[in-house]
Amino acid sequence: MRILAISTVILQHGIRGGMEHYFDRLIRGLGSLGHSVDLVTTRLDENPPNKSDIRFHFLQAATDSKGWDWRQKLRKFYARLLPTPDVILSNSFAAYPLVGAPIPVVTIVHGTGLVNLVSSLRLAAARQGSSVAPVLDILRLLRRPSFLCQKKLLRRSARIITVSSETKNATRKTYNVPPEKIEVVPPPVDTGVFHPAAEVCFAAPSNANPFKIISVGTLSRQKGFEFVLEALARLHRRHPTCFQLKLVGHGPEEKRLRIQARSSSIDPFVTFTGELGECEVAEAYRGSDLFVLPTLREEGFPVVIAEALASGIPVVATRVGGNPSAVRDALDGYLVNAGSTVDLAETIERLAWDPALRRQMSRSARARALADLDIVCVSRKTERLLEAVARDDY
Repeated sequence: MRILAISTVILQHGIRGGMEHYFDRLIRGLGSLGHSVDLVTTRLDENPPNKSDIRFHFLQAATDSKGWDWRQKLRKFYARLLPTPDVILSNSFAAYPLVGAPIPVVTIVHGTGLVNLVSSLRLAAARQGSSVAPVLDILRLLRRPSFLCQKKLLRRSARIITVSSETKNATRKTYNVPPEKIEVVPPPVDTGVFHPAAEVCFAAPSNANPFKIISVGTLSRQKGFEFVLEALARLHRRHPTCFQLKLVGHGPEEKRLRIQARSSSIDPFVTFTGELGECEVAEAYRGSDLFVLPTLREEGFPVVIAEALASGIPVVATRVGGNPSAVRDALDGYLVNAGSTVDLAETIERLAWDPALRRQMSRSARARALADLDIVCVSRKTERLLEAVARDDY
């Protein structure tokens, strides 16, 4: 099968968010299954990556472009492309310039155009963001024609892939598309890279053996990392030196978070690692007892949760967006109220002093990752969908 994959931003641009990881793993998985993959994206300043199973095409359009320049460049590229692809796979709404092309389009939706507005409202409610931000988000939605382009692409897509059932419901309601047109495909994870440690010790925390918490993601306001720092400070007042936190990632809020850790007198127990490579992140998971994602953002299905599950560590995440699909409450970990430091601290404490429960959740998390999230499993599921679309059998 010949696949034309389209994304305005990819990992090679240096933007390493969940959308970029999802798409990169998916097209690599499809390539490894023997399919011909041409990936079209915006310009890259450095040398193109060399991957035998994927052909990269860098159009001279601005990174993450959504305007006239991207529309014209993509249409010209498509007009010259030979042989003709069997199907177009659009990461988010990148393929909107090709609406009306005779080739069927499958669009991956990580979140609707209302994600930023919903996230801004949640931040304002938690008193962590500007009250002006939701107004600005509404003005952007009214001013920009992007929402209409998104709706047009989804209405004309042969099938739509969403990363969780919550994203499916939001997509159906926001863009008025029939539910039978939408398929849920969770984020793929390489379970060979992300796996449990060879020997795992499940024990209650102590001064000699502190409980190790890890959080991974962009250090932005919407990710809510200030809440895990507040929870850690609360835990240290009750159990001094028994808890440690590792924050993996970088972003605009790093300086503020470091100041918060110092002012709470927990900075000796907090490690800021900066951005790590995939194997380094996997090793950081294996050295941890619990993964925490305190996000306030309307996530679809966070890739970092999939990685934590594959690594066999319990997950505590906020009850927002697609997190209820990502974390099976009381099986893989626990869901907590967004913005509640008390709820977060009490849940961490409960898991820390119940090694038997953590062992059970660890096994459950790993089994689920192998059954539903493994990159081969997810790629096969996507392959069947794309083949059905290419045969006009959907």
